[in-house]
Amino acid sequence: MVAQSIPSNLVSQIAVYTDAQGQMQILAPTGWACSASIGADGTSELAAYPQGQPNPTTSGITPDTGEQVVGGQTSACAGCLYTQTTPLFSAAASQCAVDYAGTPSACPGPYAGESSDSIGDGIVGFLDPPGVKGSGAGSGGVYPANGVVTYHPGTAGRNGSYIETCTLPNSQHSLCTAALDNFVRAYGTR
Repeated sequence: MVAQSIPSNLVSQIAVYTDAQGQMQILAPTGWACSASIGADGTSELAAYPQGQPNPTTSGITPDTGEQVVGGQTSACAGCLYTQTTPLFSAAASQCAVDYAGTPSACPGPYAGESSDSIGDGIVGFLDPPGVKGSGAGSGGVYPANGVVTYHPGTAGRNGSYIETCTLPNSQHSLCTAALDNFVRAYGTR
Protein backbone atom coordinates (compact mmCIF):
# COMPACT_ATOMS: atom_id res chain seq x y z
CA MET A 1 0.00 0.00 0.00
CA VAL A 2 1.22 3.48 -0.83
CA ALA A 3 2.38 5.41 2.22
CA GLN A 4 0.15 8.30 1.28
CA SER A 5 2.03 11.30 2.53
CA ILE A 6 0.75 14.08 0.32
CA PRO A 7 1.49 17.78 0.89
CA SER A 8 -1.75 19.45 2.00
CA ASN A 9 -1.77 21.84 -0.97
CA LEU A 10 -1.87 18.83 -3.36
CA VAL A 11 -4.51 16.66 -1.64
CA SER A 12 -7.31 17.69 -4.02
CA GLN A 13 -5.06 17.35 -7.09
CA ILE A 14 -3.73 13.82 -6.61
CA ALA A 15 -5.33 10.37 -6.38
CA VAL A 16 -4.29 6.77 -5.75
CA TYR A 17 -4.45 4.37 -8.72
CA THR A 18 -4.05 0.60 -8.33
CA ASP A 19 -4.34 -2.68 -10.19
CA ALA A 20 -7.25 -5.04 -9.48
CA GLN A 21 -5.10 -7.26 -7.23
CA GLY A 22 -3.65 -4.34 -5.25
CA GLN A 23 -0.08 -5.42 -6.10
CA MET A 24 0.98 -1.89 -7.00
CA GLN A 25 -0.33 1.57 -6.29
CA ILE A 26 0.76 4.90 -7.74
CA LEU A 27 -0.18 8.53 -7.22
CA ALA A 28 -1.19 10.66 -10.21
CA PRO A 29 -3.41 13.66 -10.95
CA THR A 30 -7.10 13.17 -10.11
CA GLY A 31 -9.58 12.18 -12.80
CA TRP A 32 -7.12 10.29 -14.97
CA ALA A 33 -7.63 6.91 -16.65
CA CYS A 34 -5.70 3.89 -15.41
CA SER A 35 -4.56 0.58 -16.83
CA ALA A 36 -2.62 -2.33 -15.41
CA SER A 37 -1.04 -5.51 -16.66
CA ILE A 38 0.42 -8.46 -14.81
CA GLY A 39 2.54 -10.90 -16.81
CA ALA A 40 2.70 -14.65 -16.45
CA ASP A 41 6.25 -14.21 -15.09
CA GLY A 42 5.01 -11.88 -12.35
CA THR A 43 6.13 -8.62 -13.96
CA SER A 44 3.60 -5.85 -13.71
CA GLU A 45 2.96 -2.34 -14.94
CA LEU A 46 0.48 0.29 -13.82
CA ALA A 47 -0.15 3.48 -15.79
CA ALA A 48 -2.24 6.57 -15.13
CA TYR A 49 -2.82 9.09 -17.92
CA PRO A 50 -5.31 11.84 -18.85
CA GLN A 51 -8.81 10.77 -19.89
CA GLY A 52 -9.05 10.60 -23.68
CA GLN A 53 -5.33 10.08 -24.20
CA PRO A 54 -4.37 6.64 -25.55
CA ASN A 55 -2.92 4.23 -23.02
CA PRO A 56 0.82 4.98 -23.21
CA THR A 57 1.83 1.43 -22.31
CA THR A 58 -0.14 -0.34 -25.05
CA SER A 59 -0.94 2.15 -27.78
CA GLY A 60 2.56 2.89 -29.02
CA ILE A 61 1.93 6.64 -28.84
CA THR A 62 4.89 8.87 -29.36
CA PRO A 63 6.35 10.14 -26.09
CA ASP A 64 5.89 13.82 -26.95
CA THR A 65 2.09 13.50 -26.92
CA GLY A 66 1.50 12.31 -23.41
CA GLU A 67 1.49 13.08 -19.77
CA GLN A 68 1.71 9.94 -17.67
CA VAL A 69 2.71 8.30 -14.42
CA VAL A 70 3.90 4.72 -14.93
CA GLY A 71 5.06 2.25 -12.30
CA GLY A 72 6.37 -1.25 -12.85
CA GLN A 73 8.33 -4.11 -11.40
CA THR A 74 10.37 -6.88 -13.00
CA SER A 75 9.61 -9.74 -10.60
CA ALA A 76 11.93 -12.67 -11.39
CA CYS A 77 12.48 -11.72 -15.06
CA ALA A 78 16.29 -11.39 -15.16
CA GLY A 79 16.41 -9.82 -18.62
CA CYS A 80 13.78 -7.27 -17.55
CA LEU A 81 15.77 -6.52 -14.40
CA TYR A 82 18.95 -5.79 -16.35
CA THR A 83 17.21 -3.73 -19.03
CA GLN A 84 15.75 -1.58 -16.25
CA THR A 85 18.80 -1.28 -13.99
CA THR A 86 22.04 -1.46 -16.00
CA PRO A 87 21.79 2.13 -17.31
CA LEU A 88 21.67 3.43 -13.72
CA PHE A 89 23.52 0.95 -11.48
CA SER A 90 27.14 -0.04 -12.14
CA ALA A 91 26.67 -3.16 -9.97
CA ALA A 92 23.78 -4.25 -12.21
CA ALA A 93 25.89 -3.62 -15.33
CA SER A 94 28.75 -5.71 -13.90
CA GLN A 95 26.48 -8.61 -12.96
CA CYS A 96 24.68 -8.46 -16.31
CA ALA A 97 28.03 -8.69 -18.12
CA VAL A 98 28.72 -11.91 -16.21
CA ASP A 99 25.23 -13.39 -16.64
CA TYR A 100 24.94 -12.44 -20.31
CA ALA A 101 28.58 -12.74 -21.44
CA GLY A 102 28.73 -12.52 -25.20
CA THR A 103 25.39 -10.69 -25.45
CA PRO A 104 26.23 -7.03 -24.76
CA SER A 105 22.81 -5.87 -26.02
CA ALA A 106 21.30 -7.50 -22.91
CA CYS A 107 23.11 -4.93 -20.76
CA PRO A 108 22.30 -1.41 -21.93
CA GLY A 109 24.64 1.33 -20.79
CA PRO A 110 23.83 4.81 -19.54
CA TYR A 111 21.62 6.99 -21.74
CA ALA A 112 23.20 10.14 -23.17
CA GLY A 113 21.68 13.21 -21.52
CA GLU A 114 20.06 11.34 -18.64
CA SER A 115 21.14 12.43 -15.16
CA SER A 116 20.91 10.33 -12.02
CA ASP A 117 21.59 10.53 -8.31
CA SER A 118 21.66 7.92 -5.57
CA ILE A 119 18.85 8.72 -3.15
CA GLY A 120 19.23 5.75 -0.84
CA ASP A 121 20.59 2.24 -0.54
CA GLY A 122 19.70 0.59 -3.86
CA ILE A 123 17.56 3.54 -5.02
CA VAL A 124 18.44 5.95 -7.82
CA GLY A 125 16.52 9.00 -8.97
CA PHE A 126 16.83 9.96 -12.63
CA LEU A 127 15.84 12.78 -14.95
CA ASP A 128 15.36 12.53 -18.70
CA PRO A 129 15.08 16.17 -19.82
CA PRO A 130 12.68 17.09 -22.64
CA GLY A 131 13.88 15.52 -25.89
CA VAL A 132 16.12 12.95 -24.13
CA LYS A 133 15.12 9.30 -24.48
CA GLY A 134 16.29 7.49 -21.37
CA SER A 135 15.14 5.13 -18.63
CA GLY A 136 11.78 6.79 -18.06
CA ALA A 137 8.46 5.78 -19.55
CA GLY A 138 7.46 8.61 -21.86
CA SER A 139 10.93 10.10 -21.98
CA GLY A 140 12.08 11.78 -25.16
CA GLY A 141 9.08 14.03 -25.50
CA VAL A 142 8.29 17.63 -24.66
CA TYR A 143 8.03 17.01 -20.89
CA PRO A 144 10.76 15.99 -18.48
CA ALA A 145 10.55 12.38 -17.27
CA ASN A 146 11.40 12.22 -13.57
CA GLY A 147 11.79 8.79 -12.04
CA VAL A 148 13.10 6.39 -9.45
CA VAL A 149 14.39 2.82 -9.80
CA THR A 150 15.51 0.18 -7.30
CA TYR A 151 18.22 -2.49 -7.44
CA HIS A 152 18.87 -4.75 -4.44
CA PRO A 153 20.97 -7.68 -5.69
CA GLY A 154 21.42 -10.92 -3.83
CA THR A 155 19.13 -10.11 -0.92
CA ALA A 156 16.52 -12.71 0.01
CA GLY A 157 13.03 -11.45 -0.66
CA ARG A 158 14.30 -8.62 -2.87
CA ASN A 159 14.13 -10.11 -6.32
CA GLY A 160 13.50 -7.81 -9.20
CA SER A 161 13.44 -4.06 -9.50
CA TYR A 162 10.78 -1.37 -9.17
CA ILE A 163 10.54 1.75 -11.32
CA GLU A 164 8.23 4.73 -11.53
CA THR A 165 8.31 7.60 -14.00
CA CYS A 166 6.30 10.81 -13.84
CA THR A 167 6.10 12.73 -17.11
CA LEU A 168 4.31 16.04 -16.60
CA PRO A 169 4.85 19.69 -17.54
CA ASN A 170 7.29 21.60 -15.30
CA SER A 171 4.30 23.49 -13.86
CA GLN A 172 3.21 20.19 -12.23
CA HIS A 173 6.63 19.19 -10.90
CA SER A 174 5.34 19.19 -7.31
CA LEU A 175 2.85 16.45 -8.26
CA CYS A 176 5.70 14.35 -9.66
CA THR A 177 7.71 14.90 -6.49
CA ALA A 178 4.80 13.73 -4.31
CA ALA A 179 4.17 10.68 -6.52
CA LEU A 180 7.83 9.64 -6.62
CA ASP A 181 8.37 10.22 -2.89
CA ASN A 182 5.42 7.94 -2.13
CA PHE A 183 6.67 5.31 -4.56
CA VAL A 184 10.06 5.26 -2.81
CA ARG A 185 8.38 4.91 0.59
CA ALA A 186 6.23 2.02 -0.66
CA TYR A 187 8.67 0.15 -2.92
CA GLY A 188 12.16 1.49 -2.26
CA THR A 189 13.32 -1.50 -0.24
CA ARG A 190 11.93 -4.07 -2.68
